[in-house]
Amino acid sequence: METKNGIEILPIKINFNVTADIKRFVNIHVILAEKVYLIDAGVSGAIEQIRSALQNSGRTIEEIGGILLTHTHPDHIGCVMQIKELAPQCKVYVSAAERGWLENIDLQYQQRPIPNFYMLSGASVRPDIVVRPGDVIVLENDIKLEAIDCSGHSHGSLAYYWAEHRTIFTGDAIPAVNDIPIFSSLTHSIDTIRRLQNVDGINQIFSAWEECKHGATIKNHLAWAEDMLTGISTAISQVCQRSDACFTSFEDKHRMICKTLGLTALQEHPLFIRSIKAGIQEYYENLLYRTCKNLEKRGFKTVVCPSSQDAYRTVSEMLDALQPDTIGFGNSQTVRFCGILELANSKVEKVYQHDPRNFSADEDRTALHSDIYFTSANALSEEGHIVNIDGTGNRTGATCFGPQNVIYVVGRNKITPTLDDALKRAQNAAIRLASFYKRKTPCAKTGRCHDCLAAECVCGVTTVHRKALIGNVINVILVNEDIGL
Repeated sequence: METKNGIEILPIKINFNVTADIKRFVNIHVILAEKVYLIDAGVSGAIEQIRSALQNSGRTIEEIGGILLTHTHPDHIGCVMQIKELAPQCKVYVSAAERGWLENIDLQYQQRPIPNFYMLSGASVRPDIVVRPGDVIVLENDIKLEAIDCSGHSHGSLAYYWAEHRTIFTGDAIPAVNDIPIFSSLTHSIDTIRRLQNVDGINQIFSAWEECKHGATIKNHLAWAEDMLTGISTAISQVCQRSDACFTSFEDKHRMICKTLGLTALQEHPLFIRSIKAGIQEYYENLLYRTCKNLEKRGFKTVVCPSSQDAYRTVSEMLDALQPDTIGFGNSQTVRFCGILELANSKVEKVYQHDPRNFSADEDRTALHSDIYFTSANALSEEGHIVNIDGTGNRTGATCFGPQNVIYVVGRNKITPTLDDALKRAQNAAIRLASFYKRKTPCAKTGRCHDCLAAECVCGVTTVHRKALIGNVINVILVNEDIGL
């Protein structure tokens, strides 16, 4: 494709296999000017295809003066080292955010393992020029490319906009029709599409996933991409907010999302699984952030931990700072899962532990005088309410009055949109507890609440903490994992 001033843009389609069953392709683009410049470098092993395409245009690999990487996934960096060896003057341009992945492909594999990674990615390469969004790269007098933030597909993706020719090279930033949506951040992918929609005057888009798009088709394609990505975001939110979603695994959520989107054919595709997993993780990160801020507004001291291991370390630091003599424990499965019961026993001489199978009212009453009391919540609302249902009142009593410090440890699966949803979730959790402990209640048999007054009913009292209480400290540790009932 020829532009003005005799400069030509040459697309090269490179086919490759991720696995024996998963076939993919990538388009790299060659700018034929006084020198030769590549937008991306394909997979390792594609060097002869690049050589042949250049020879057909009367050019050689040795003339390559620069490789501008849109991002550093294996199918975009595979031939960089081979080209550098054949054309030593060639400069490699890379996003500042992804420099580490180019300089150390082992690091990339550690953080983003995919099948046949090393077969596709080639070798680690030290870049010559690090690029940031807004930088203008002057390759020749007639070739000035502006770097545009296109993160989302990868964490540091760039597009290169050639304003004089109203042409943009977008790499994998824009999803392709009838292909798998692949992203590391759904939010950033949507932001990227909207950012590209606001770039004035684009008349040509060269993508790694599709043929060049021109004129009016660009607006329509970007609108389709935005709708498709926001549709995935909506599906993830709907599934994660379902009243039963807090009791489902990632595999269950993934199946529900695929069904909601009408994409059951992609249910087992590893690249799509990775994308949906990233979308769910991002959903919960945003949810935890909002919930944390709302809890803090209500006076609860709140911290977000990326994992149960981080929660363990956070609690260990809190215990070292508070130096308690006694600790009360409300028989929380969440607290047990995080290893906090064992940690408490290693830090203090006396831990008062509620045992529902061997109930001791004296033990539980003594726990009310502990220096610190650990428990979880049956539910949290995103608005900042803490909800618990109790059969003996040991947990609800301790969290309302008694210990100077109460520490809630709560998994992300217990967060609901509203207080009403939190009350419903707490009721569902109580039904599961009644069944788990084989209580003689109607709900343990039927799996639904009968609003019963059975002697062994675990729903004797419901508490809602709408704000921190006067005179004691309530800490909330939010854990970005599905933990507890």
